[in-house]
Amino acid sequence: MLSFRKSLTRYSAWRLFALAAVIMLASCGKEPEPEPEPESEPEPELQPALFNVTTDDGMFVSANHKGKVIYLDFWASWCGPCRESFPWMNEMRAKYAEQGLEVIAVTLDQDKGLARQFAEEFEAEFTIGFDAAGAVADQFGVRGLPSSVIINRDGNLVESHTGFNPTQAVEFEASLVRVLEES
Repeated sequence: MLSFRKSLTRYSAWRLFALAAVIMLASCGKEPEPEPEPESEPEPELQPALFNVTTDDGMFVSANHKGKVIYLDFWASWCGPCRESFPWMNEMRAKYAEQGLEVIAVTLDQDKGLARQFAEEFEAEFTIGFDAAGAVADQFGVRGLPSSVIINRDGNLVESHTGFNPTQAVEFEASLVRVLEES
């Protein structure tokens, strides 16, 4: 019985080897077929981005901020890259508030005290929201921290980003400027 299995295994391995050789020989000398031209994708439809989030001053209701460009950031006190994004968000707010930029940073921390301490440490000059249950983060499909979205003056989601580093900061600012200039 053992020799039959060895024979069967050798026979199967030999058949696979032979089949692979035939396939390789058949494809030798053939030029690869050209890849089809990519079809141009239609412009994505804008999605309304309405949300409500609790703040220390009450409730931030995005519908009350139509006419503004909203930079909505999701963060947590334990997030390393968030330490870099807070000074940048302060800078963006100071630079573009007069053009209609509204910055709101929504923490996913369970402990509001840790979130407040973080915001104080980094001297946040923008609205801080609380989303311990993650409902608003889920609404926007947040998969990592920090994550951010840009909502245009009509209340539509126009971009989303995950992560934060100096290279991304340049790209994010360019996106903000573009959306601010659109209307």
